Amino acid sequence: MRRSDKYFKGNIEKNFFKIISSEKPLGIFCVFEGRLVQKESETIIRLDAKFHNTFKILIYIWSLLPFFTIIINFLEFGVKAFALFIPLLMTFGFLYFIINFLFKKSYENGIKDLKRIINQ
Repeated sequence: MRRSDKYFKGNIEKNFFKIISSEKPLGIFCVFEGRLVQKESETIIRLDAKFHNTFKILIYIWSLLPFFTIIINFLEFGVKAFALFIPLLMTFGFLYFIINFLFKKSYENGIKDLKRIINQ
């Protein structure tokens, strides 16, 4: 990602857009997808916010690696390796809350910038 003076980066087609906030570092977590709908004399924006697919894939891969390590340790050391599950689950719980917090901050900042652009 290059530095930019724009609020968002992304693709805009006829009635559809997919944008990511250019705010660093939190803007990259949330992807906004929207559709412009014309109803009589007004335009309605249907907006959907998603967690960026790249980060989903990375988190899934990183979360599977410790389980493979525990399975390998189980094959080598036996039942003692299952004691690693408790710290692992505690770490995943902590990471869940951090990732959720980062997504919400990215969403809030993106919505604020989007409102600023729409109201100009």
